[in-house]
Amino acid sequence: MEVCELKAISVDESGIYIDRELCTDCGACVEVCPSTALQFQGEAMSVDEVFRVIKKDIHYYRNSGGGVTVSGGEALMQPEFVEALFAMCHEAGIGTCLDTSGYGNTLGLEKILQHTDLVYYDVKHLDPAVHAKYTGQSNALILHNLELVVNSGTPVVIRIPFIPGINDSDDDVAAIAGKMSEIARTAQIHLLPYHRYGMGKYKTLDRDYEMGDTERPSDESLNRAQNIFESYGFDCEIRK
Repeated sequence: MEVCELKAISVDESGIYIDRELCTDCGACVEVCPSTALQFQGEAMSVDEVFRVIKKDIHYYRNSGGGVTVSGGEALMQPEFVEALFAMCHEAGIGTCLDTSGYGNTLGLEKILQHTDLVYYDVKHLDPAVHAKYTGQSNALILHNLELVVNSGTPVVIRIPFIPGINDSDDDVAAIAGKMSEIARTAQIHLLPYHRYGMGKYKTLDRDYEMGDTERPSDESLNRAQNIFESYGFDCEIRK
């Protein structure tokens, strides 16, 4: 194993500190940790290895009518893997669902859709500048890929992370509803209220949680957003 020469780990009176800027994920600290307090999460697996795990529950999938969902990270970052896995699931009679932000290779998405029964598709904001401010990318590719999903005939659920101060105003919601009525008229809408469940993970990674002051949206604002979507003819659910 190649050992990182940068001193990413230090110890002082407050405990152990990991400098994430210096850490190269070499794994040397995990190998020598005497208490196994440091661990790598996850493992590299081939398509065949993943499918063998899935196949153990094949009777459950068939009896329940459920299936396999690939989410992320971002599933479109590994389109060949997802395409091959979904193809194997379909061959075995297992349903497939793609959970995606929509930001990824269009050709890869097109191939995945050939073996996909349902798509969960994130839509966060309609203003390209606001979208880029909070996600680092424009929404142009996302909206383009959404049209591809809809035109493929694959059932799609639009999932909207509903975040106070970012996309919860009546104007923001109406803008999303109006655009979805143009390109995804038959989609179902899921409103996903903002929560703070990830705060502990940020602390573990020694990262600042920049939205620590953001509260969960009120029931009133969620119901108002639901009514706006329903006024555009959508079936809209608040997923708590």
